[in-house]
Amino acid sequence: TANRTVSVVANDGTANSNTATRTITVAAVNNPPIVTMTAWALAFTEGNSATAIDTGLSVTDADSANLASATVSITGNFVTGEDVLGFATQNGITGSFDAVTGMLTLTGTATVAQYQAALRSVTYSNATDPPATHARTISLRVSDGAATSGAATRACNRAPAAIPGMSRLTWWPRLSSSGTRTA
Repeated sequence: TANRTVSVVANDGTANSNTATRTITVAAVNNPPIVTMTAWALAFTEGNSATAIDTGLSVTDADSANLASATVSITGNFVTGEDVLGFATQNGITGSFDAVTGMLTLTGTATVAQYQAALRSVTYSNATDPPATHARTISLRVSDGAATSGAATRACNRAPAAIPGMSRLTWWPRLSSSGTRTA
């Protein structure tokens, strides 16, 4: 915040007017942080270990060196009891996953770079056999304590595990020399 003084003098073509002076207080605004996630979908296959949701995401804040919190949520097609977001405490940032809502909350004051590293380490897992294979949407928000970013999202495409020793099975009917189907 700083004060600025503005002076105005008018001229009618002949003479200058008196100087009018006004003090203006310029107040800084808090710009929200910005988080950007990778554009293409995360591929997750049944049976895989926990997989980082986005090792390429970026976090910036134009007017704050520190962040205070973040949330990572499965906002599309979350399945209670199947989907899990994981996080290991680091750099004073702790995490808590709510298995009912699918939200992982990170808290603790740390630098923007430390939050970026922490968010890059968040993992998705699902050990259900067989899992629901519809795509999930993962949403992420960060806060500097005064302003919260808009949500950044990334799709998580789910696929069933391949059955060992089997590939795609296709039934091809046999045709006799006369063109009729046989078993």
